[in-house]
Amino acid sequence: MNLEPLRVLLVEDESSLREPLAKYLRDTHGYHVDAAADANGARQLVMVADRAYDVALIDDLLSPDPDAEPVPIGVELMKRIRALCPRTECIIFTGWGMDRALAALRAGAYRYLAKPLNLDELAMTIQMAAEQTRLRQERDLL
Repeated sequence: MNLEPLRVLLVEDESSLREPLAKYLRDTHGYHVDAAADANGARQLVMVADRAYDVALIDDLLSPDPDAEPVPIGVELMKRIRALCPRTECIIFTGWGMDRALAALRAGAYRYLAKPLNLDELAMTIQMAAEQTRLRQERDLL
């Protein structure tokens, strides 16, 4: 049984959500959370991580880099993260409607959630996503 805390990558450009959400996940659930404000920052965290993230929480509407306006690139970022770390489950969330939800799920997202996020539901979804990855790894070892 793995006793290490779940590793979570949080990608959210709004600091008013990113910082309290990261703190909640750390303090309430004991997750190891790294947070990025844009897609470039997220890719950098993935590339330098000492081990893969269990789950990535990605806002669908993000800035590609710190000086750019937000655009709907969460699904594309998820694909890049999964190319680098195929075992990382991704949860996409948005405050701008659910019209991209089906595309995100087809592209491999574990879930697509609407803001405002229900924190208890999110924490449970993170645990379920990580458990799915663990079960898949066990199956692959058989």
